Amino acid sequence: MPYCKNKDIFIYYEQHGKGEPVILVHGIAVSFKYNFSNFSWVDKLTDNNMRVVGLDLRAHGLSDKPLDPSSYGTHNLTSDILAVMDELKIKRASIIGYSLGSALTLHLIHSHPDRFSRAVLVATGDSLFGLTSSSALKQSSIDLFLAISSDTYPHHLPEHIAAYWNFVNQSGANRQALLALLKGDTQHLSIEDISSIDTPTMIISGGKDLVLGQGVKLAEKLPESVYLEFKEADHFSLAAITDVKNAIVDFLR
Repeated sequence: MPYCKNKDIFIYYEQHGKGEPVILVHGIAVSFKYNFSNFSWVDKLTDNNMRVVGLDLRAHGLSDKPLDPSSYGTHNLTSDILAVMDELKIKRASIIGYSLGSALTLHLIHSHPDRFSRAVLVATGDSLFGLTSSSALKQSSIDLFLAISSDTYPHHLPEHIAAYWNFVNQSGANRQALLALLKGDTQHLSIEDISSIDTPTMIISGGKDLVLGQGVKLAEKLPESVYLEFKEADHFSLAAITDVKNAIVDFLR
């Protein structure tokens, strides 16, 4: 199995197909396989002449799972993505980020605009980027921490948060590593930072997303953005919707 070493952390990755490269970055508590491969993203993109590169972020899937919170944070997570690109000698690519992956993607197109031609932020929302009340995001983070740390299904938490307990148990994830990730140094872009990004970006939200909400304000701040909202989709079901993948292919062509 292919691994890339980023300092002392081994990051698992895989690639499929030939053509223009596109990097896929999954959400928290899942993996490249669980978030994308299992929902036919690889087939859809490779059938449209794209070279798919997917990785498991640290603490996830087949990658290393350090237990020290200092091993995480925005800088370390985004550096894993760049390390895989460097390993494969990919100078420039499109990038698709889902949920947590969407936040990392936004940071990358801000800090390394020369490395990314187009970006897609899926299952994302304004709260993730400080464009709504910070109290809502803070409460969601607390609830997520409680869900992941619980030994039994957390019936006392909202269903959309308790779902993460299922992800952890179904995938055999390392609970302590995920908790360390949640304690990591998360950096937030300012409105000025977001407004300075000129990478063409598609934002896809679910109308029933109770985890991160919708990304309307984010789309307004990004100068080169396209916003799509699937009214009946929630945070998780977006991964399985064929029209989501069709829209992304059309955007990346």
